[in-house]
Amino acid sequence: MRDFGESLLVYRPPIDTRSVKEVIGQKSNGNPEKALNFLTPHQKWGIHSTYSDNLLMLTLGRGGPVVWLSEADARSGYRR
Repeated sequence: MRDFGESLLVYRPPIDTRSVKEVIGQKSNGNPEKALNFLTPHQKWGIHSTYSDNLLMLTLGRGGPVVWLSEADARSGYRR
């Protein structure tokens, strides 16, 4: 892991989501598209995790991808 710079804590800036604009709509199914940032629960289960007794946090990484959207974003992407 040291070869990849993962031996110590380091700051990694967020990815530039504007770079996905060129691929949005390339394989469209006709529905509106949203670019999402996925947050990983990677260390959530670690021995020093602060989320071990929080039911909401414990359910975040189980079963499959879960997406939380604001009501405004959900309405803007809804199509009948």
